[in-house]
Amino acid sequence: MSVDVFFDMPVGLKMPAIGLGTGTNLELDYVDLYLIHFPIGFKHVDGQIHGPGSKEDIDETFDHIAIWKKMEEQVDAGRTRAIGLSNFNQRQIERIMNAARIKPVCLQVELHVHLQQRDLVKYCQKNGIVVVAYTPLLAPGSTGVERKIPSPLQNVIVKKIAAKYGKTSAQILLRKNVAVIPKSSNPERLKENIDIFDFNIDSEDMLFLDELEAGEVARLRTFRYYPPGFLDHPEYPYPK
Repeated sequence: MSVDVFFDMPVGLKMPAIGLGTGTNLELDYVDLYLIHFPIGFKHVDGQIHGPGSKEDIDETFDHIAIWKKMEEQVDAGRTRAIGLSNFNQRQIERIMNAARIKPVCLQVELHVHLQQRDLVKYCQKNGIVVVAYTPLLAPGSTGVERKIPSPLQNVIVKKIAAKYGKTSAQILLRKNVAVIPKSSNPERLKENIDIFDFNIDSEDMLFLDELEAGEVARLRTFRYYPPGFLDHPEYPYPK
């Protein structure tokens, strides 16, 4: 199970507070996985949980190493079994790796056929970090986001490969060499999304899927809806 949990930080920040243990709202003694969600910190504002409301809410002194040391303490205390990162780039991961006593077990990032981030994936796999892809289907149910690339679910090549294996386009897109966390509220699609382990895509078809790479133009989650200072932060992880 992956959840957010709050602990006081030495740099004036707070990590989100959900109590653990019997009688608490989680009714858990520990969580399986605890992630730093983004490499930019926000000042703690009571009642605000979805990012900065203004430029002044962005923390300019966010210290990755200090945060990671606190993450390691949660493992030592038995509050979480594993710790990892989300939305960090390779430079930021290397900084953590060089200082870590407990290495990140995973990196959760946007990853799909149009944004494959091959160098980042290779780096993580070389260093024993499991790559977890969010929006692996390019979030077909999301609204209010700017899309510069059509949905891969309707891509002619993807549909052709799906027909060859007797699978849906979504099942083909989920059958890559990384862990995936697709989102759906449809019971049939939920079943479909897990029914992907009874076939393998051959190397020729994998090459066809690899050629769908479009680069940064295909990134859906840029977080550009946050105040302007967010994109100017030195730890903003994506090309501007």
